[in-house]
Amino acid sequence: MKNKVYSTDFGLNSNAVKTIAILIMTFDHFCKIILYWITNDVVYKIGQLAFPLFAFLLVQGFLHTKNVYKYFFSLLLFAFISEIIFDLAFYDNLVYFRHQNVFFTLSLGLLILIILEKIKFKFNDDFLVCFFVQLSFCCLLLPFCSVLNLDHGLRGLLLILFFYIFKNYRLISLFFFLFIYFIFNSLNIYLLFSCVIILLYNGKRNNKNSKYLFYIYYPLHLIIFYIIKKLIIFLL
Repeated sequence: MKNKVYSTDFGLNSNAVKTIAILIMTFDHFCKIILYWITNDVVYKIGQLAFPLFAFLLVQGFLHTKNVYKYFFSLLLFAFISEIIFDLAFYDNLVYFRHQNVFFTLSLGLLILIILEKIKFKFNDDFLVCFFVQLSFCCLLLPFCSVLNLDHGLRGLLLILFFYIFKNYRLISLFFFLFIYFIFNSLNIYLLFSCVIILLYNGKRNNKNSKYLFYIYYPLHLIIFYIIKKLIIFLL
């Protein structure tokens, strides 16, 4: 059955989904930065719930934005703004090249979607050629992306890709979501929560300016957690 994205009063709009994702992310980062000595496997698994929601919302934003390039450059700008703070908060270094923040993952995922749409437009009259060119592009680019040390890495980019491919078939996209986590040995029962939230998404978009609240919140909460961690270390 085709599960097209539609708008209805029932369910969660994009702002509600984003708020849930931010709360989960905040809990995850609080545990990893401030309570790092007691962070366990359960906390790690709960922390995984946020990225699928952000990946899903990225695809929805890509499908509905009026200016995809502005969207891309906004993500990329905050990726660079957040990187030093991310490195300080998690690794106590101003520069740490072995792990890049999630904004880089999201911006690269969005860039892949932009290019796939360009290919689709160029070869719109020939489905087989379009499919082959898109597949070749993904096969060449995705392995290269896996060495960039992105947060969530290749798994995250594949998740964005499958949310895009099956944008009109939500149940199928969730099947591939769980399958991706399975092949990366990251599947756990908590991920069903993300599935439920995505199923409850009602297709309604929030005020476009609210997205910048997340952009600002991401580096802001990291620097606050970093300061708290340093104060605890100093006082102890």
